[in-house]
Amino acid sequence: MHPFVLEQQGKKCSICGWTPEHETEMKHLHLHEIEEYDFSNKACHLIAIQLICKKCHSFQHIMRTELVSTKEQWKSLMQHFIRVNSFSPEIVNEFGLMITKALQQESNKEKPLKARSLKGLYKELS
Repeated sequence: MHPFVLEQQGKKCSICGWTPEHETEMKHLHLHEIEEYDFSNKACHLIAIQLICKKCHSFQHIMRTELVSTKEQWKSLMQHFIRVNSFSPEIVNEFGLMITKALQQESNKEKPLKARSLKGLYKELS
């Protein structure tokens, strides 16, 4: 399936637009599964498969990424995050709080998050 997704999605990251310059860099494009959870039936439904670069994929699993990243890796990822989302560097100081608020809000079923972008999320949680 990977070659099909590569061709279908243009061999580039669907988030930041990064495209490998050489065939050896193709391994830095990952398949990310977008799922919907049905907790009442204990089921997980695959909605789509997204082609994203290694750095953008790290942000899809931010809690794990923060645990396993070195300080240098984390700094590089934050620089990527800032560039891709056109945020100011000050977001780094508020990033942990933003993630915490997002997770708390997401667990509150009465008031789900409305934002569909990081900038929208930042505005909604500020």
